[in-house]
Amino acid sequence: MQHRHRRIGFLLTPVVLSVLLVVTGCATSDATNSTATTATASAPDLVGAWKGTYQFPTESGELIPSPLTLVIETQTDGALWGYEEYQDQGEVNRVPFAGSLGADGTSLGLAADELIIEGEVTGEDSIRVRFFVVGDTPTSFEVALTRAG
Repeated sequence: MQHRHRRIGFLLTPVVLSVLLVVTGCATSDATNSTATTATASAPDLVGAWKGTYQFPTESGELIPSPLTLVIETQTDGALWGYEEYQDQGEVNRVPFAGSLGADGTSLGLAADELIIEGEVTGEDSIRVRFFVVGDTPTSFEVALTRAG
């Protein structure tokens, strides 16, 4: 019976990932995708460092206050590249990501190894993002970020 559960889980994993990608705007039709990455008129300039603090929910039930920096290094039309920077037990970690703005110019979806980030531009210098960590210690959290400097 355990083998059957693994097989069902194995089959459901691509379905869950597909749903997350569609919800975050990372998986759309070719027509919509080309609009999202080429919309220059409505694409706000997001290049820069975005900072905030969030409560990291652990598997043991703790909430750990954690600073976070999301750096968008390059933006070409609606396409975005950069990295997330956070501290884990005093050690600074950087996780590179790539993604894009939605066709509306306010929603965004970013992806990294074992990480999905979806968010919304809430002002010229503010964004709100939700992280979905899908690695060894899965969790999710939301953080409001403001442009530094």
